[in-house]
Amino acid sequence: MTDRVTSPSGFYLLEPEVAGGWGANIKVHRQSHPPVVTHMHYEFQGWLGDDLLTTFPEFIVTERLAMALDQSALTGFELAAVEVSPGDMWEQCHPTRPLPQCRWLKVTGPAGKEDFGRTELADLVVSHAALELLRGFAINDCEVRPWTA
Repeated sequence: MTDRVTSPSGFYLLEPEVAGGWGANIKVHRQSHPPVVTHMHYEFQGWLGDDLLTTFPEFIVTERLAMALDQSALTGFELAAVEVSPGDMWEQCHPTRPLPQCRWLKVTGPAGKEDFGRTELADLVVSHAALELLRGFAINDCEVRPWTA
């Protein structure tokens, strides 16, 4: 994660850790860009321990971060069920390590308007308040940069 950067707009572009990718059970409509996911299946290959993860075009959070988000007054997201499974690399490298319990962070806000928002290319943009909440969790491998519209 980048050291504490400040953004004149009050919004930040986040590039979270990629710990895996689409699982076999994902349901996605590819007719648009970015594609629209209707059932999220995240297949873990590795995990450095961050609480916020991604695979294009979606985001997932650990259960502990989901609980904090659920109790917050932050806007621009919904939490939903996510199917998680171990991939081949996970099973080879971490045969006894359990997968983290996660929730799907469905970002519903437009970038720069709500605490959690997406750009037209599905990049994650968060407010200063959202970033402060996230910094209370592990986002060590998340790139954080100032964002401007």
